[in-house]
Amino acid sequence: MTGSQGSGKTTLCQRILAGFASEGVMPLQVNCGKLGQPARKFKLVQDWLRRLLRLACWYSPSILLLDDLGALCPDVEPGAPNLSIAEDRSPILVELLLDLLHEVRASGSRIAIVATLPDDSAVHRMLWKLPALEHKVPLRPPYLKERPEILQILLRQKVEEGWDVDANLLAEGSLDDWGGRVDGFSVADLDRLVKRACVEATVEASAGRLRGGDGQSPAWGDRQRLSMDHVEKACQDFVPATMADQTFFTSTVRLADIGGLDVPKQELMDMLTMPTRYAVLLDRAPVRTRKGLMLVGPPGCGKTMLVQAAVNETKGLLRFLSVKGPELLSKYIGESEAGVRKVFERAAAAAPSVIFFDEIEALAPKRGADSTGVTDRVVNQMLCYLDGVEDRGRVFVIAATGRPDMVDPALMRPGRFDRILYCGIPSDLERLDMCEIFARKNDLALGTLDQRLPAESDLKAHLRQLVSQLPRLFTSADLNALFSSAKIEAVNEVLQSQQESADSSDQPSGPCAPVMTLSHLYAALATAKASVSEADERRYDKLFAAYRPGAQASGATRAAAFAPGGDTESGVGQKVALA
Repeated sequence: MTGSQGSGKTTLCQRILAGFASEGVMPLQVNCGKLGQPARKFKLVQDWLRRLLRLACWYSPSILLLDDLGALCPDVEPGAPNLSIAEDRSPILVELLLDLLHEVRASGSRIAIVATLPDDSAVHRMLWKLPALEHKVPLRPPYLKERPEILQILLRQKVEEGWDVDANLLAEGSLDDWGGRVDGFSVADLDRLVKRACVEATVEASAGRLRGGDGQSPAWGDRQRLSMDHVEKACQDFVPATMADQTFFTSTVRLADIGGLDVPKQELMDMLTMPTRYAVLLDRAPVRTRKGLMLVGPPGCGKTMLVQAAVNETKGLLRFLSVKGPELLSKYIGESEAGVRKVFERAAAAAPSVIFFDEIEALAPKRGADSTGVTDRVVNQMLCYLDGVEDRGRVFVIAATGRPDMVDPALMRPGRFDRILYCGIPSDLERLDMCEIFARKNDLALGTLDQRLPAESDLKAHLRQLVSQLPRLFTSADLNALFSSAKIEAVNEVLQSQQESADSSDQPSGPCAPVMTLSHLYAALATAKASVSEADERRYDKLFAAYRPGAQASGATRAAAFAPGGDTESGVGQKVALA
């Protein structure tokens, strides 16, 4: 029986052996990992194997379970140097096992041997033949809709152990919406999750008893109560075993910290949240959800920050892997493609997950432009994973680029990147929204103004006046730099006032927190400059014309032209016959 770690191989075999034991079959189990420890003498290991098979013959019919047989008899390449102790012993133990099994078969004893392995290559290849391992039973990971069912089965077992499990947890279909939350969990991870929920319930009940009882906590000696709240707490910050050694991209940016970009924000969050929060519903419906999205736009317009906000908003639902374009490229042949494979393998093991390729034009430029052929092979490898024969599962891909003309056109079609969203230079309304966000984050005060507006006007009116004086091509990054410069102006003003007070008096004044006011913003604006020039704007207009909202409106003109009676290039109402 083959299966990944935590898939339930040993537990399933033990249940099957227990069922046969009730019918008079003798079950025997051997932990091959402990039997094959390097510190154990080799002669003792051989004697153990002989005695085990003799014992099984004596109590025939019997079943011998060799748990983790690969640890005792690993596969070894002929002539391979620097072998470990287990690998050095493996060929000798394999010959011993084959001889013993031939003797068992000749004796007529009824013995079945079951071995558990992580994969086919974990055990010596000589054992994959008669009379050793004749059949192979793969144990696949549970599907999306099967994990909530397994979770309910584990909760029902807690009822048999004496727990008072809430009826809402045991009702049919009550955990269907948990499919996305426990996606990527093995059976062992689900078992750990239930045990962790039991610990949460025990801690809460013990705290209630120590407080003298609140009327809701069970008394001493009563059955422990397990509710949905305990399972929710147990699921927070729970890391599956397959991801314990991995690090994922995190962010503190909130979606409310981003002004403007309403359409990209909505499209991005819909793609990420719908398949995770409503996973079972979409799994039952014949709907193909989007799995790829590309953000394009001039530099400094919030593409990367938008993804950072999505990381924070989907915390606990998705795991993010961030890849900078050039970091996967290597001078060694095959290493760049291997880097792409490893990224997608990590994402598949951590599913549901998101891969974010920043500056993708450096990783996947147009094929044929590189004389070495490295980037051509990288593009081919990415095309295989983005739209290959095998489904990549619940792995989403997001890319960001400021040069879509340099990206290979094969990546831009639907099925690979289903949506290409434009993040452009903000309008005045969007700049006002950004200024309000920056004002809240920096605790902006009105201060003493030179009567630009009436004193009773609010902060928004002052910010509207500020936005009207901004350069026309000011980006969101320029606005962020403007408020940072204003903050420095406020700090310098405090330092200068403290220095003047220290010079005028013997006792220096205490430290004073800098307060940013509108006067500091106007002082910073006097030296501010837009990062996008007029020439850049003309170049960006041509570059991003196809990705702006409404750019596909020309299709309506074509449809009208080819409609019956429509006007074509040189004639009116021409008919075309397709053979």
